[in-house]
Amino acid sequence: MSFTSIPILDLQLARDPATKAAFLDQLRDALLEVGFLYLRNVGIPPELFEEVIRQGKAFFDIPVEEKLRIEMKNANSFLGYSRLAAEMTAGAVDQREQIDLSTEHAAPAAGAPLCHNMRWPNQWPSEAHAPGFRAVYTDYMRRMGAVSRYFTSLIAEAIQLPPTAFDKYFDADQQHKLKIVRYPDLAELNGHQPRPPPPQQQEQEQQQQQQQQKQEPEQGQGVAEGGGGGGGDGTAHRQSQGQPPPSQGVGPHKDSMLTTYLLQATHHRGLQVQNVQGAWIDCAPVAGTLVVAIGQGMEALTQGVCVSTTHRVLSPAAGSGARFSIPFFRNTPPTSTASSSPTASPARRCSGAARAVCRYFHTHFTIKTGQADRPFHLFLLSAHVGISGGEGQASERASGATGEHLHSRRG
Repeated sequence: MSFTSIPILDLQLARDPATKAAFLDQLRDALLEVGFLYLRNVGIPPELFEEVIRQGKAFFDIPVEEKLRIEMKNANSFLGYSRLAAEMTAGAVDQREQIDLSTEHAAPAAGAPLCHNMRWPNQWPSEAHAPGFRAVYTDYMRRMGAVSRYFTSLIAEAIQLPPTAFDKYFDADQQHKLKIVRYPDLAELNGHQPRPPPPQQQEQEQQQQQQQQKQEPEQGQGVAEGGGGGGGDGTAHRQSQGQPPPSQGVGPHKDSMLTTYLLQATHHRGLQVQNVQGAWIDCAPVAGTLVVAIGQGMEALTQGVCVSTTHRVLSPAAGSGARFSIPFFRNTPPTSTASSSPTASPARRCSGAARAVCRYFHTHFTIKTGQADRPFHLFLLSAHVGISGGEGQASERASGATGEHLHSRRG
């Protein structure tokens, strides 16, 4: 049965032996059937969450010159600032700006494999422009590393594996990534000069317009419904026809990492999760929770038992202000392989295989505009441990300027 809501789990239940079994049952259902969940009582002090949100919002108010000084294209890694509309998903521009950070690592030694460029020092804004920013986010990433490590052990237990089943895929000094994202509302976007769509998208739109002109419905005939979670505005119909939604913060995609822990930093709706029937289910902010998304890396490591689910973000309505989100990503080293991945119980694997028949396997990948001269395979190295493809940016990615359409695969 397809899900119609996102479950809410309380991590405190997992810490109590008397309630841990019930928690693992709830987690198992979320892993196998939804791929998304809300998680409360994660162990992060509320005052740190508040400071993370405050500092994250304030970052986008620093001078443009300072943001461009730490722009991603200035480094050999995928860390740093990205301008508004600098990325594309599923052939359409993503209307967001962001900064990508990671747990600190030194630059790789000369002659190291190219994939080691994934680990690189952060590009931080200066203390003069963003006082306290570095300290707050360094602390937050450290604490979230511990939270995600514990939750990964619970995932293993939920699918009847030892709690240490995934430990061998992580380094002692494991790199994790974080992103601070700002989605302008439609009023602000209407004042921003949009970039022209790529030639491939222009040609596709022209072909669709010509086809629609040939197939105009006669008077009295119905048109396709716009429901199915699309908000009644025709979004679902546009999606079924391969067209992007009218206000794309980020287009439909699956996360490439093992797990994502999203702090929704404002009251806005906009994050939507697609169920197996193709309906878009709102994942609205819930106070005191993180949104956990299962990535394709975990789907591969569990041989398809844990499901990675397609999701998207719509731009905020005009006049509602910008939406902010802060996802943290648990990663594996870029050299990891799944050649000896743990095996879940046969019953759980059968459940996953049956579910897989109706799931959407296509995934898209983002190419950053102005960076297509970089080796393309770097975008595929992030955490993919046995997956055909991925996004080297830690999350929320999709198809790019190359026009390639890759497929994810299970196990």
